[in-house]
Amino acid sequence: MDASALLADQAVALQAQQRHALGPTLHALRALIDARQEGRARDHARRFAQFMGADDLAADALFTVAREAPVRHWMDGEVVVAEGEQGNDVFVIRRGQVRIERGGAGVVARMTVGQSFGEIAAYAHTPRTATVLAEGNLSCLVVPRKLLGRLTQRAKPFDDLLRRLYRSRILSQLVGQDSIFGALDHEQRHLVFQRFEPRTVPSGTKMLREGEPGLTFWVIVSGRASVFQGKRQEQLATLGPGDFFGEIALLRGGTTTASVEATETMTCFIVHRDAF
Repeated sequence: MDASALLADQAVALQAQQRHALGPTLHALRALIDARQEGRARDHARRFAQFMGADDLAADALFTVAREAPVRHWMDGEVVVAEGEQGNDVFVIRRGQVRIERGGAGVVARMTVGQSFGEIAAYAHTPRTATVLAEGNLSCLVVPRKLLGRLTQRAKPFDDLLRRLYRSRILSQLVGQDSIFGALDHEQRHLVFQRFEPRTVPSGTKMLREGEPGLTFWVIVSGRASVFQGKRQEQLATLGPGDFFGEIALLRGGTTTASVEATETMTCFIVHRDAF
């Protein structure tokens, strides 16, 4: 068996362990295509589409994405994406691994072959929420937003999959183990995160008002807000990506202890008290 066929078999075995995940699926399809096993790749795409409740047109679109997406390479320590920059691409790791860093939080995660990153910025049209650096020699399948759009337009199940992935990925990164969700295991956190809803907040919006009932928990994806308290509304703090607020009143059932106002346009995830 030649090297490309062996890599294809390894990629298919990896995908079998994560049948619902798009990253390992694209990795397996491209590995099969590179091994000149296009018939097997098309069958694989069809089975994944059926598993997701999509049709053969969606399977064809998935195959096209895997075939047409370019492969790029990085050396050890090179920056793949930088926090704060605008992003249009989704990356699927084909060789090597990456570490994910966020300003003020250090290393927040590591990813290896078959895993994907970049969905947050590409799907939500927001700046990158973290910096990704190559650890060792790295190769990734790079899926531009336009190519990704072929997939989501063909089948709602794929669009729903990306939405779920995007929501869980960003909340897992932003809401750490030291938060109120720290006692939950991975599956429980995933189920809780499905309750959150995306929200865009214009600058000047009062997100919380001091003394009012606490009805919403907020997680900031991008943008900034100021925290005010007291009759003079003195500024206590500035909040940015990765910060969250509103959880104390939500948990205790009381009123909010401060006001929070957006000082620039913000992207957030929120969960209401009844869903929480």
